[in-house]
Amino acid sequence: MEQTAKEDAVKNDKQLYREVVRQVHPDRFLADAHACERNTASLQVLNAYADELFNSGICKPAALRFFVRRNNKLKEIMERVVGKHL
Repeated sequence: MEQTAKEDAVKNDKQLYREVVRQVHPDRFLADAHACERNTASLQVLNAYADELFNSGICKPAALRFFVRRNNKLKEIMERVVGKHL
């Protein structure tokens, strides 16, 4: 039973990760060089974080800053990811 809970958690984490990547992928921000560069750099940090999390189950905290589109306007968001996988 415990393994199923872990598998479900990993599946949910991966789905969330894919959704975040879809929202902030640099290709969506080619018209704004600063937003594209910021998202590229933060996505590299997020990818390294996800690799650590999914491979070892333990990861270092990371600060992320992304641009997203809300109502056809760019908005910068900041998040800090921390944690240890189940």
